[in-house]
Amino acid sequence: MRRCADPRRHTQPAFTLIELLVVISIIALLIALLLPTLGAARNTAQLSVCQNNIRQVGIGLLLYANDHDSTLPLADGTTLLGQNGSGWITRLTEGDYVLTTPRDHFAKADVFFCPLDELTNVPSSTIWTSAFNNRLLGFSSYKAQTRIGWEQNTGPKEGRRLDDIPTFDVNVSSITHIPGDGSLRPIVIESQTDNSAQTQHPGQPYFDVVGANVTGPSGTTFTNYEISTPHPNAIRTMLMNDLSVRTGEVKRDLSDPLVFRYPGR
Repeated sequence: MRRCADPRRHTQPAFTLIELLVVISIIALLIALLLPTLGAARNTAQLSVCQNNIRQVGIGLLLYANDHDSTLPLADGTTLLGQNGSGWITRLTEGDYVLTTPRDHFAKADVFFCPLDELTNVPSSTIWTSAFNNRLLGFSSYKAQTRIGWEQNTGPKEGRRLDDIPTFDVNVSSITHIPGDGSLRPIVIESQTDNSAQTQHPGQPYFDVVGANVTGPSGTTFTNYEISTPHPNAIRTMLMNDLSVRTGEVKRDLSDPLVFRYPGR
C-alpha cells in the first residue's frame, strides 16, 4: 500500500505580494537616499582632480619662472610665436615644465583640462602641432587672467614677474575694486566658455552674474558665469599669484558697485 506524502512536509515558504511590494519599496527608498550622496561624492572627486590639475599647472609656471628670472611666460603668443593662442601653454609644454603629448591634449586628457569640461572645443587640426617639436598646444579649461594678474601680448615679449603682480594697477575699466589686501590675485581661473582662447579678464561676460542668459547642453538656461564653469553651484578653481589653489565663486555683479569677487582675501 502506497503512502501518501504529507503535503505539509514539502511546502516552501513564499513571500506574499504585499511583502514583495514592501521590499521593493524599501530598496527604492534606499536608492533614492543614496543617489544624492553618491552624486555629491562624485562631484567632490572630480573637483579634487580639477584642483590637482590646476596645481600641476602652477608647478609648471613656478618651474618656468625659476628658469626665467621669476618671469611668467607670455600669456598670448601672437607677438612671439606668430599664432594666436599659442602662448603660455606652448611655453610650458615645449620646455617640459608640464608634461603632456598632443594626443592627450587633444583628447582633453592632460592637466590643462577639468574632467568635467564639455564645452572647450579642441580641434584636431595639425596646425596646432606642426611646430615646436609637435608641442604647439593652445587649449585649456584654465585661462590666464591678463588684466589683473598676468601680462598679455603687449610691451616686451615676456610675461610679468611674479613679484610685481600684487603691485601693478588693475587694468579693467569696468571694475573699481578687487576685494582683498592686494597681496593675492588670481592668475589662472577655470572657465570653459571661451573655447578659442587661453586668456580672459574680469571685464568679460563669463564672470557676469547679471546679463544675457545662455542655454546649456541640457537645454537649461544659465547666466554666463554659471555655464562657464562645469562645477555645481557655479564654483570654479583658480590659481593665485602665490601659487595656492582656491575654489569658489568668481563673479562680477553689476548690481554691486562693479566689484570683481573671488574667494580668499
